[in-house]
Amino acid sequence: MDGSSSEQTKVGPRRLRRSHQKSRAGCANCKKRRIKCDEGKPECKNCSAFGVKCNYGDKAEGLRDKPFERSMFSNSYGPPVKRKRGRPRTNWSDEDQSSTSASQLSPASTESSSLGTLPPPYQRTSRSMENLEELRLLHHFTTREYNHAASNPPVHDPLRMRAPMLGFTYPFILHFIYEFSALDLARLEPERRSYYYSLAENHSEIGLKGVTQLLAHFDVKDCHAIYTGAVFACMNAFARGPMPGEYLLFSEQGPPQWLPLLRGLRSIIDSVGIGTIAAGPLYTGVVEPPAPPIAAEPAAEMFQCPRLDWINHFERLREFIAAPLDGSDPATDLDAFDKLRLCYMATYGGLDGSYHGNGDHQNAFVWPYQLDEDFTTRLQERKPTSLIIAAHFAVLLKNLEFIWFLEGWAEHVIAGVGKFVGESHRVWLQWPIERVAFIQREKTQHASTVESIRRTG
Repeated sequence: MDGSSSEQTKVGPRRLRRSHQKSRAGCANCKKRRIKCDEGKPECKNCSAFGVKCNYGDKAEGLRDKPFERSMFSNSYGPPVKRKRGRPRTNWSDEDQSSTSASQLSPASTESSSLGTLPPPYQRTSRSMENLEELRLLHHFTTREYNHAASNPPVHDPLRMRAPMLGFTYPFILHFIYEFSALDLARLEPERRSYYYSLAENHSEIGLKGVTQLLAHFDVKDCHAIYTGAVFACMNAFARGPMPGEYLLFSEQGPPQWLPLLRGLRSIIDSVGIGTIAAGPLYTGVVEPPAPPIAAEPAAEMFQCPRLDWINHFERLREFIAAPLDGSDPATDLDAFDKLRLCYMATYGGLDGSYHGNGDHQNAFVWPYQLDEDFTTRLQERKPTSLIIAAHFAVLLKNLEFIWFLEGWAEHVIAGVGKFVGESHRVWLQWPIERVAFIQREKTQHASTVESIRRTG
């Protein structure tokens, strides 16, 4: 064969492309995107996959009816993004356009909307905003007291450092932390007080529900979490501030909510031991309880509080309590009074002003923690002698006003007692009223002196 016939044999005759009629019945979205539509009804597969409304209407916009929306795909923040395979999405519908324009608000307007005029908590349109607020509350909790620290942060601060970590395992603890921070921010930002109180109320409800459910199925492995939750619940009760009719140890509307929580703390400690609670999640067996701390000086020296002459007054008051005017049994009141006397001794010292003893009594809240239920019942029944003892406890609270959530409680408790005691007992209110006023004057004078030194220095 010659070369031409051989070449013709290799190539063969040219095959013609079979013609076909293009379908024009695809949906409007696929036409805009210039992709093949399977023409499925009521929605094609492409629209179903992207979650958009499939439109087969005759009046749908044609491909050239609207310019390509390149601004939708512009990356205004950060480095350029590497493109992926496929044609970029166009502006499919008016609904997409409205949502896009809403998302293109300026950062300033977005911040103003999220921080200035937010609706009540848990009614937001975006879960991300709730997460952002919770992060802010957690940050406030972990950094608040360091803002004005002149030196290094405290070495031992278990609530601040350990509670958030514990909250990642027991989320109700995080909600108690959020509540505490919201109440603090309500104090620091009074113009948004109602918002923060609403926020605190929501987190309080979630936290209390969580700790209650865990308590119903009590296990020694969870005792440290229940203990921490109860501590926060008590602190948050104080952080809400003095309320009309609520006088800390008694109330006009029924027993105070925080006292049962305090008794719950005592029940947990009595059942498992403070050593087990302190061991936390590393608990593996019996833990020896730590020895009570021994104090070498009165608490007033450590807190730089003015010294009070209290011993003679307490001796006279005890004689009055031991011989009640109504002839009732004074045993319950005497027991509560003697426990309060130990706290006064640890706070102000004895006749010579010194104290060497159990450091636990330097914590004023040891007294309500140790109270028998019979005494708290007498307080709720507004027995005058019991109320007088409670008024003397308020003096110890006044010394602790360097803790922000205890501010104002001393005066509030004494005012509440004054509403329910008659003339025969009112004379015993004079001493706590005068001592609280004295402590306040000393506190104000000290602050004025410090400010004067700061200005001149």
